[in-house]
Amino acid sequence: MPRPIDLVDPAAPDADTGRTRPVTATLPPPDWMGDPAVAKVVEALSDDPARPPRFVGGCVRNWLLGMPAADIDIATALPPAAVTERARAAGLKPVPTGIDHGTITIVADHRGFEVTTLRRDVSTDGRRATVAFTDDWAEDARRRDLTMNALYAAADGTVFDWVGGLADLAAGRVRFVGAAATRLAEDMLRVLRYYRFHAAYGAGRPDPGIARLALARRDLIDRLSGERIAKEMLRLVTEPGAVAAVSVMAATGLLPALIPGAEPAGPDRLARLTRLDPPVAGAIPRLAALLPLGGAEAVIDRLKPSRRRADRLKALTDADRLSGYPPATPHRARVAVYRDGNDLALALAASALARGHPVAQGFGWPVFAPILADFRAPRFPVRPRDLIARGAVPGPDLGRRLKALEAAWLEADMPAAWPAG
Repeated sequence: MPRPIDLVDPAAPDADTGRTRPVTATLPPPDWMGDPAVAKVVEALSDDPARPPRFVGGCVRNWLLGMPAADIDIATALPPAAVTERARAAGLKPVPTGIDHGTITIVADHRGFEVTTLRRDVSTDGRRATVAFTDDWAEDARRRDLTMNALYAAADGTVFDWVGGLADLAAGRVRFVGAAATRLAEDMLRVLRYYRFHAAYGAGRPDPGIARLALARRDLIDRLSGERIAKEMLRLVTEPGAVAAVSVMAATGLLPALIPGAEPAGPDRLARLTRLDPPVAGAIPRLAALLPLGGAEAVIDRLKPSRRRADRLKALTDADRLSGYPPATPHRARVAVYRDGNDLALALAASALARGHPVAQGFGWPVFAPILADFRAPRFPVRPRDLIARGAVPGPDLGRRLKALEAAWLEADMPAAWPAG
């Protein structure tokens, strides 16, 4: 939770301008604010003292939580053309990565920083918004999704909060800016972001009412692109509170609405995976745990994952592939690595355990997982040319003979040398 801070200037309309004054707090700036590349971008945008740039979103939230910043995003009242002009004047490279929505990526010291002009929504269709630019920070804050993501920070460490994000962050409370139904109608992907952020930062049980609000607009759920769902879902299942979040999504019916075929038993399988020590890295085994055996195809059709991820989902929900797991002996564990490779063998074993496959007495996960993770399988030492050199004729018989030799070699625990007879 955030470090103790003193809040001043409670949010209220300013008597002179009529604009809302923010809650503010001042803390020692984090190290990343002093990074030379960050400083170059801030300096380039700071020539107008009436319109200083401010850091926004995840970097501010994570700073207040004592966590490292992943991406450093900057908001400014300057219009995009002015941002571009000032970046070039400072010898930096502006790239119009999201110009329709006011975003310019400024490259400094070979690193990109997204700089976005303050915005207000003009219209939305449930997937994207038409925006207009503004110089009102409160308007920009009110169009963001969650209060903890609508915090701004100046380079001196002053935090500005127009929507109650500081108090929510301190309480572990994940809350939409304004009415939840309105935020969801603007972009239904926000329902997944709500549960993902609760899994990452929330305290207590996530609100099932958010799922029910989303399901009331099933038409907007069905219009979401699979790629956007996949991006959020693959992050959600790896968060510390993923089991609680997914359990609520399953109980309300939201999970199968987003992930075709997701089963009520999925959260229990996910819970078993999360309790494994050492843990299995990667989101795909966790997503596979939510699916029935043979249920990968519908998810692949909906989420459009990469070929590698699709193949992994198929393997982890294939009853035949899982039938040989978990391995019953160290020898079988080494053979599994030879057959499937370290990463897939480890994921298959974990998936089998999550689905209730029994383990051999005295050879549980803490014993065989290190073998699956660390054993480096040798290459089968016999090649087709070795058999041909001994008189074998190329063709089906050669292939069958080679497979029989390989099977015998595996049963002998993969010795470095093996007769080609």
